[in-house]
Amino acid sequence: MLKSHPDPETRKGLCNAMVQGWIGMAAMGSLSGEAGGVATSLEAFHEHLKPSLGQLEENQAALAQMDAQVWDDAHELNEDMNTKAQLDYAVPVMIQYVKTLSQGTPEERAEVSAKFKDGSFKLKHLVESLQWQRSEVPHLPARMAAWEGDLATLRKMEGGGISTAPVITKDAIPSDRAGLEALLTQTLSQEGAYRVTITRRDDQGNIEGHAIGVLKSGDERRLMDPNSAEWKATDSTQLVSLLAQHLEELYHTSGTTDKRYTDMTVARYDLPVPEHS
Repeated sequence: MLKSHPDPETRKGLCNAMVQGWIGMAAMGSLSGEAGGVATSLEAFHEHLKPSLGQLEENQAALAQMDAQVWDDAHELNEDMNTKAQLDYAVPVMIQYVKTLSQGTPEERAEVSAKFKDGSFKLKHLVESLQWQRSEVPHLPARMAAWEGDLATLRKMEGGGISTAPVITKDAIPSDRAGLEALLTQTLSQEGAYRVTITRRDDQGNIEGHAIGVLKSGDERRLMDPNSAEWKATDSTQLVSLLAQHLEELYHTSGTTDKRYTDMTVARYDLPVPEHS
């Protein structure tokens, strides 16, 4: 599908948008309530794929922007909550030091004085943190709620617009075929549209990822990899075997090669159905 795109980085990003669009089209077909609606929608997706490359690039840019916003905010929230936890511990300790210095025995004062002196360089930062605590901590619940809203928006975008929250599982990818098939059988056990994200670390320790779409709906059993093609399976067993073989051959999930993808995150989306059904 995208193997012929001249820019490898763009091609890598478009894989995410393709899976997003593919799941979205499956959802539209399901929502139609028509017999064979999912299959018809997915055929239409492929017919319009090439002329829609520009739209895919726009979708990927929106996905990347939302993804960056979500995880940047998560990092800031984590730092802020860590600061609050440190303050919750440090303030009572500092208060006790002051009490000991003013009321303790000479021996106690000498011991605490040394500790207080050793940590005195942190006092300025503590005061600044206390100022932060008074001004920012009351806003943490609202900031957390906003982050959760952004995360839900990102998940909805990744799922092609499906409004129900996905069920997400994260696992290490077994290096043996039997273990991989067992994991996939368990993970892909229910009906729905799946976004399978596999990751690995490169030589510099950076995380590289790739997204693959999987569909189980009625009689439909499909696997779509933007790097190659879409396949139809006759049943769930064949679908699992096909995906396991695909991961081994294209993404080196077996063995010890440095190209091996090692981790897998799977998001399952319930396909919508017509209200009258």
